Amino acid sequence: MDQTDWKLLKILQQEKSMVKAAERLFISQPAISYRLTRMENEFGQSLFVRSNRGVEMTSAGQRLYSFANLMIQYDDEIHHAVCHMGSALSGSIRLGTTEPMFEYFLASQLKDFNTKYPNIKVFVHIAHTPELQRLVQTGELLMCTIRGKRPEGGHTIQIFEEPLVIISPEPITEEMMMTRPLLRNLPGTTAIQLIDEWVNSHFPTPPPASPISVAGTSRDAVKLVKVGLGWSVIPASRFHETTDHLYWKPIYHSDGTPYRYQTYLHYTDEAAHFDTYMAYAGHLQEFFSHLELPQTADMP
Repeated sequence: MDQTDWKLLKILQQEKSMVKAAERLFISQPAISYRLTRMENEFGQSLFVRSNRGVEMTSAGQRLYSFANLMIQYDDEIHHAVCHMGSALSGSIRLGTTEPMFEYFLASQLKDFNTKYPNIKVFVHIAHTPELQRLVQTGELLMCTIRGKRPEGGHTIQIFEEPLVIISPEPITEEMMMTRPLLRNLPGTTAIQLIDEWVNSHFPTPPPASPISVAGTSRDAVKLVKVGLGWSVIPASRFHETTDHLYWKPIYHSDGTPYRYQTYLHYTDEAAHFDTYMAYAGHLQEFFSHLELPQTADMP
């Protein structure tokens, strides 16, 4: 198989159409059919199901597809290694991250990374954490940032941790929290389990639930709190003390230790073989080691 075959697999996964694959690869439909047959003969497996609805991959085809991004990456690295031998580190990486992580931290980090490694191209894919985890599992991403629960498998580096804090448009008291609505993110967002654990252990009966839920970022919850729709619990880095003009305080476990929310850099075994990915991992760790983040000890 060559790089065109791997690109063909990616396009068929997206389009399910030999016609569109031919258009995007600038080759004829008979050439597409020939390549599909050649793949099946090479592996001795039925990889594709052709019908009036298009082309679907069998289970074996899906397993082959899971290697597509990796093999394209390998081809790129080989090309750069041959063409830039003896020069500065070069190549490309695909990084997955969440929108808040990109906005608050990675935009600045990527600028610094580009200054240090100008010959490494970085393609950033922005999505929610569950989607990023799925893309890593399917091989479409080799590296991403993950917030909340530490993922299994591969390699995981804790980048930083931060407190979870209550934010409110009025002074934070037990009476306020028991009488004003609690604004929550919808299930599936990564901090919700920690917040639910705190709510269940802290209150004898649950606070009033807000009729409004947010399936966005923590900053969306801040916007709702600022207009007086209730109070919420968010990661401290999402709260801007000087501009949000809200009351805030950390939340604690029953033993007095603060609730902390972790952010990790996660990468696959395959990524560990690329100097470009390892250069990025090292730079990200160094960047956050010099970054001042909110700490519970610094909060009232």
